[in-house]
Amino acid sequence: MSNVMGLVWLNPQSDWSIIEYAEAIYHEFIHQSIFLDDMINCMFPNANECAKEEALVTSTILKIKRPLDRAYHAAGVSIGIMHLYHLFNYSKNSDKYMDDLRKTVEEIEARTQFLGKQGVKTLEIMRKFINHPSFDDITYSLQN
Repeated sequence: MSNVMGLVWLNPQSDWSIIEYAEAIYHEFIHQSIFLDDMINCMFPNANECAKEEALVTSTILKIKRPLDRAYHAAGVSIGIMHLYHLFNYSKNSDKYMDDLRKTVEEIEARTQFLGKQGVKTLEIMRKFINHPSFDDITYSLQN
């Protein structure tokens, strides 16, 4: 919920494992972090513009065209979820979204006019991750 900071909405299923709970909570933590960054640093100067036809990009997770800000969130979440699985030493899912992430970031890079300075800066960090994936760098940044 982008307009209610700190509220996390989960819909756990009865068969969820502890890993699935962790993934859902981490997923929402990443969304909250991006919302907060946007509130402070204006990642998306005009959210309404992000929903225009020319701003639609493929969502990394849903694999459908979505407003740029929502697809941007999905890209950030996908990196975090791959990082989480890396931390769990679960290599099967640690590169789960990489190909779809690459597509999303390429499409957003072609539409940077919809981003503020912080949005562009974070997009550049996503690009660096795609070109040279380093989960250790993510872990370091979260710890420092």
